[in-house]
Amino acid sequence: MQLASAQSQLLQLSEQAAESGRLRALLDFKNQLPFQTVAAEVIASSPGENSNAIFISKGVDAGLTSDLAVITPEGVIGKTIAVFSHSSQVLLLTDPSSGVGIMLEKTRVQGVLKGDSRNLCLIRYIMNEEPVAFGEAVLTSGLDQIYPKGLRVGSVVGTSAGNIYKNVEVKPAADLSRLETVLVVLRPNSTEQQALNARP
Repeated sequence: MQLASAQSQLLQLSEQAAESGRLRALLDFKNQLPFQTVAAEVIASSPGENSNAIFISKGVDAGLTSDLAVITPEGVIGKTIAVFSHSSQVLLLTDPSSGVGIMLEKTRVQGVLKGDSRNLCLIRYIMNEEPVAFGEAVLTSGLDQIYPKGLRVGSVVGTSAGNIYKNVEVKPAADLSRLETVLVVLRPNSTEQQALNARP
């Protein structure tokens, strides 16, 4: 009986240490960002095997609106699509109706990232002749006015020629099936926006 109790306590302490480590990493990341964010817990995912939406614990009460970027230290995960008093629904990158303005890290070639619902994403509008390397990092371009420029989105895991545009598959940087705590990027005021636009 004592052994079971001790093991239970050990497990609890181990879980608390892991959570503390996750929260510390999130706080460090939050402090490095040049824009304001609000931390929120993931409280549910939409039903279904390939769920492409989650619910988070912050809403209108925390100043959230729709179309705000939602990120983790690993990378972008999606955007708010419905905001309630104390919670919000977040559409994940992998949903076919999502869209993110992106650029490839090395070549700076730009395109639009769309979800393909298989836990991967596809980049649209990159011409066949543009070089795209396997493993190349995909970053936000900032041109969609939702996601700030330069955030990690994922990496290229497959590429093939299409009619005019390349077919480029991207694996999201963040593990969308294991989300616990996220940061929601608040809209900057006009002075902050000008400073962000001036970033390289």
